[in-house]
Amino acid sequence: NLDHLNAVAWDKGCFIGQEVAARMYHRGLAKKRLFRVDGPELEAGEKLLQNGREVGEVRQVSRSGTRAIAQIKLAAATSALLPILSKKGHRLLVTPAKYLESAAA
Repeated sequence: NLDHLNAVAWDKGCFIGQEVAARMYHRGLAKKRLFRVDGPELEAGEKLLQNGREVGEVRQVSRSGTRAIAQIKLAAATSALLPILSKKGHRLLVTPAKYLESAAA
C-alpha cells in the first residue's frame, strides 16, 4: 500500500527491491492489499469470509476491538455484491488503505 500513500517515488533513485516493486506497480500484479475493517468483536489472526470462502485475515486490532487493519484479496474487497464477514458472522465495513491517513486523524 505504500504506492497509495505516496511513499514510493517511481521517478527517482534506486533502492533494494526496485525491480520487483516496479514490476508489481506497472503490471498490476498485487492480489492482496491492506484495508481498514470496522465491525464488532474483531481479533488479530481472525479469518475473513465472503460467500463461504476465506478472502483475508485481520492483522492488527484497535484496543476497542471494533477497528482493524486486514489483508484482503482485491477481488473480494472490490466486489459490491457480496459482503465480507468475520468468522463470527458479523458484516464488516471495508475501507481502502489510501483513505487511512485521513481516518487516523
